[in-house]
Amino acid sequence: MRKYFPYIISVLLAGAIIILLIGNAKNKPRRFDERISLRKTDKIPYGAYVAFENLRWIFPQAHILSNQTFPGEGTWIRNEKHRQALIIISPQFLPDEDEMLDLLDFAHNGNDIFISSRRLTLTALETLKAKSSFSFDAIDLKDSLILFLNKPAFPEKLKAAYPGRRYDTYLYKIDSSITQVLSVDEQGDPNFVRFQTGEGNIFLHLAPIAFSNYFILHKNNIRYYEQVLSVIPADVENIIWDEYYLNKQWNKSSDNEPGWLSVLFQYPGLKAGLLTALITLLVFVIMESRRKQRLIPIIPMVQNDSLEFIKTIGRLYHEKSDHKNLAHKMAQYFLEYVRNHYYIRTHTLDNNFISSLHQKSGIPENELKELTEFILFIETSPAISENQLARFHKQLEKFYKKT
Repeated sequence: MRKYFPYIISVLLAGAIIILLIGNAKNKPRRFDERISLRKTDKIPYGAYVAFENLRWIFPQAHILSNQTFPGEGTWIRNEKHRQALIIISPQFLPDEDEMLDLLDFAHNGNDIFISSRRLTLTALETLKAKSSFSFDAIDLKDSLILFLNKPAFPEKLKAAYPGRRYDTYLYKIDSSITQVLSVDEQGDPNFVRFQTGEGNIFLHLAPIAFSNYFILHKNNIRYYEQVLSVIPADVENIIWDEYYLNKQWNKSSDNEPGWLSVLFQYPGLKAGLLTALITLLVFVIMESRRKQRLIPIIPMVQNDSLEFIKTIGRLYHEKSDHKNLAHKMAQYFLEYVRNHYYIRTHTLDNNFISSLHQKSGIPENELKELTEFILFIETSPAISENQLARFHKQLEKFYKKT
């Protein structure tokens, strides 16, 4: 009985700590949920429940529909109907070439597409003959956002602001022959434009956070929401709220199902309790083993060079399954490599960056474009899968071997 006494004490101590932590967690005040979901069913600050539910008041005669798959799979794009509107609110708008062609056909037939997103793929921007600012080095989601609507695009000047996250961007190049600027930001750069195609229009709005519950319900900001959507004709027959691009992943074959351990770790109290119990048990095992284990000779630590150090850090992140953080470190190392070897600025990863790197490195532009788009994807995606990380690693290895 005496030899089991330390084990019994350890179990009782771990249990008491877990109960104490869970009890304290229940008494803690609710934390502000800073997740940016923009989903029509989410009532969190940065969900889009209010924006979706108010569509029926803005367009009382229209049928309000919702969609989770690519709009091209729905009958509203395949047929010849017009007077329809497709609304896409998403942190990132990632269409491929075929999807962009389907969307253009839909608008050309006399329909309207309203897109509000902070980041667009190069494919989408090239199709619309525009260039967007997206800084890799400044993804810090600063607080406070101010938006404007001005005449003559709107009947009155309007200023809307809120103290939440600033999640927006702007266009620094447009084709004025097909593009109408509807509003600009504080620096005078376009952040809301209209592209005319055939009998329809594509509206591009670059501050998707303006459709969040927090922004709309702050003071009188609902006027901004109503005025922005007034660009869609009042006699529209169908309004399709599309969440396909909220669900679209960079790699469709990746497995995004969370493991049981990650689910448990979503609860701070339980996570702290489990970690405390494991640490307590580990300390006990170490202390017990010291009295029974023979002395192990001290082996001097082998000095790492820089490459071995980087590999060691990479293995640590990989063992922790912190794929997003590891991908971010790999991307930063790549950009530093480009700056030091080719003397190219990496503040904005656009077509100019790709062209300059192609000329100096000799790497094909399509490979550099795919690599660049994934680096931008890392900053907006909530998580990176192991398959995506492996794919990114192969792309970087291929680049380094060629250079």
